[in-house]
Amino acid sequence: MATPQPTALQGQHKHACSLCAKRKIKCDRAEPCSNCTKTQAQCLYEGPALPRPRKRAADEELLARLAAYEDLMRKHDVDFTPCSHGWITSGPQGRIKQDKSEAISSATSPLDHQSSTTQVLKGIPLTAERCLWSTLPAELMYPPVQCLTRKEDPLHIPTPALHALMTTVQPELSQLHPDPRHICRFWQIFVEAVNPLLKIIHVPTLQQQVLDASWNPSGASKPLTAMLFAIYTLAVTSTSIEGCQTTFGEARSTLILRYRTAALRALIAADFLTTRDFEVLQAFVLFLFSDPDSELTSTLTGAAIRISQKMGLNRPKPDPKISVFETEMRIRLWWQLNGLDSRVRIVKIAGMRLPPSESDFGDVRLPLNVNGP
Repeated sequence: MATPQPTALQGQHKHACSLCAKRKIKCDRAEPCSNCTKTQAQCLYEGPALPRPRKRAADEELLARLAAYEDLMRKHDVDFTPCSHGWITSGPQGRIKQDKSEAISSATSPLDHQSSTTQVLKGIPLTAERCLWSTLPAELMYPPVQCLTRKEDPLHIPTPALHALMTTVQPELSQLHPDPRHICRFWQIFVEAVNPLLKIIHVPTLQQQVLDASWNPSGASKPLTAMLFAIYTLAVTSTSIEGCQTTFGEARSTLILRYRTAALRALIAADFLTTRDFEVLQAFVLFLFSDPDSELTSTLTGAAIRISQKMGLNRPKPDPKISVFETEMRIRLWWQLNGLDSRVRIVKIAGMRLPPSESDFGDVRLPLNVNGP
């Protein structure tokens, strides 16, 4: 039987030659092709592509590695619970509920768990913020009281008694300001280490005032003076012992006592207990956060709450005369102050182990997750 002769189509290559493919012209796929013949170029064809090995799926590779580790542990007689090597079909909600029940049953503090965060958030639309709060583990929603307290800080310097500030001879506040370069350093530490946790002041707005006051502290207004000393205090408390000594050339305890006392004197000069000035209230709250566990803070926090209520920070509908920017800053200050008040209630007030009720927070919306210009 005669062998059939190959046709011209059978002799053609499947792909264009290298030169035609590079020049992006049509190739007749002959041996050699007509284009290479005309240009007297070497006509080369790439060989057939090698078959790619089947790519193992990520889950199969992970299970194979787990099996190898289990075999290795068996060889060395290590006790372990073998993996089921199956898919996890249940969502995280079941585990969250289990963790919540375990944390509540094992909690040592007599917290009333019926007054939960979901009750506090009652009336708020089902937004991402509310979903986040509703899925928090129980140990975050109901922290034991001992987790909120801290061991006595050896560097904790009590604020002098109020009567001592009135009766003893005190230096002028303008003399207690640090050098201009240290003022800028205190401000930098505050912006980097403190402000991300509080967000109750607008950095671009206050920064220019701080820079101007650094060269002439005596010319600063009373609200700004109180703000500056509160910033100094918070910056020092967020700095290590070695960092204070290296950067400022003084002991951390000395700086804390000096600036915290000066901040209280500046607040008294600004009539902080009867003020209706929002900047004074901001400085007041910063001062409270400089030592949230002190007896003075636990007493003055209630006064700050009442002042903020008289200024209308707890109103759900802000004054239309107030700008959107100031409204947002007032809302942030209100929630931070209430958070501090919650801590004081649980830790400092004897016999009170309940978080604030829904009525204490009012109908003020949550702060927006935005940054001002």
